[in-house]
Amino acid sequence: QTLATEKEEHFVQWSANEVALIPSVDFRRGSRRVLVRSFRDTSAEALGLQPADEVTHVNELDFVSWLEVKDHVPELRDNLRVRILRPVTREQDAAQELTEELPPSAPSKGRAAPGPSRLRVWFNSKRHADRLLVGAPLDIGDALIYDSRTVHWGMANCESYPRYVLYLNFKRGGFRGSSPDAIAKRTASARCRRERHLFRERFKRDLHYML
Repeated sequence: QTLATEKEEHFVQWSANEVALIPSVDFRRGSRRVLVRSFRDTSAEALGLQPADEVTHVNELDFVSWLEVKDHVPELRDNLRVRILRPVTREQDAAQELTEELPPSAPSKGRAAPGPSRLRVWFNSKRHADRLLVGAPLDIGDALIYDSRTVHWGMANCESYPRYVLYLNFKRGGFRGSSPDAIAKRTASARCRRERHLFRERFKRDLHYML
């Protein structure tokens, strides 16, 4: 792990010209961010990076996700805001000590800035190369809008308290598609229908209490 104990938060703007210089940078990759080890060409200095910088986010994406998808999404190759964590002190070469998962960032020394979004994108380059998998963690009060025909799911609730979510489904008049929910209700077992009813009643009581 790096011995740098303080890091300053910096933001730089990249255009398509800067993005084209990415191959000239020698990165050490973590699972979500990278550490700059060196430059293969002096032209890469135009990116505004320095050795031992950690590059964490491009716009709302973590940097590693952005690397995976940028060549397939034109909007992700221009007018970019890049977040960098730059060591204040370097007691040794931080690049030599990077592990697969970089350590948590120390508090920023400079001005306070809003935390980056937690939106993540995965890209499978071997199969279904034209498809993206997007993860959008939501906080209280957040709203997510998506086409319900898209394959989607929610993650398990790992907290010790209930997690309530309000779904609003809109469809155009005259729509004659099938509803997976309707099919599920028709084919559900008696126990499943009973548990569903109990959950709805409990939800009504809790919602009334919250209001």
